[in-house]
Amino acid sequence: SDAAAESQAWAKLGWWRLGWMRRALALLAALGILLSTVAAAFAPGLVLRCSASIWDITTRSPLDIFFVLDSSASIDSAGWSAEKDATVRMVDAFATAYGSQSSLVSAGVAQFSTSTRLEIGLTKDLAQVKSAVRAMSQDSGATYMATALKMCASQLGTRDEEDAHACIIITDGEASDPAELPATLQQLKTENIKLMGIYVGSDASSAGKLREMVCGDASPSEACPWFASATDF
Repeated sequence: SDAAAESQAWAKLGWWRLGWMRRALALLAALGILLSTVAAAFAPGLVLRCSASIWDITTRSPLDIFFVLDSSASIDSAGWSAEKDATVRMVDAFATAYGSQSSLVSAGVAQFSTSTRLEIGLTKDLAQVKSAVRAMSQDSGATYMATALKMCASQLGTRDEEDAHACIIITDGEASDPAELPATLQQLKTENIKLMGIYVGSDASSAGKLREMVCGDASPSEACPWFASATDF
């Protein structure tokens, strides 16, 4: 039956507890609206590797989102400005997704290159988050992703376990520290932090590595609503 098939699908994801199913649905609800919104933020448009579902639910879990923005030297000044603009749009998209319950949404931002710099910690003051993003100056440097994801873990790992937690990484390249990634990804998984990756660029190999980092062993034909790509910022 359809119900049995859905239960098996959730089981494969490892989310056995009803509470996690509820929080996952809440996160997917916001994500579905988010992805349709950021399609306009990334020129010439966002390309999904699968269809994101929008779930209609009546009770939303508190949502904690932490953005890590690639500020490495491969991103020019115009791209950096566009990346910041897109992040502001995403913050707005999450607030819109929650509507009158937008006070349930907390957000924070860091930029990463050779090192990771916290720009603003998690806060419910989304206007302050957007102001911090607009004021960010680009660090340049390499692309150390593991340190960026560790920042996600430090920001989100101490939050209420009843909240839905999402780390959103935006990048145009590959990790300069690939050997450090497995342990960091396991830390995110252990702390129930969902990782979403947005790749910006035209390099299929780099996009594939980010998708694998986010989606695991899922083949390109398998559903993975946690990865998206755009050809330009």
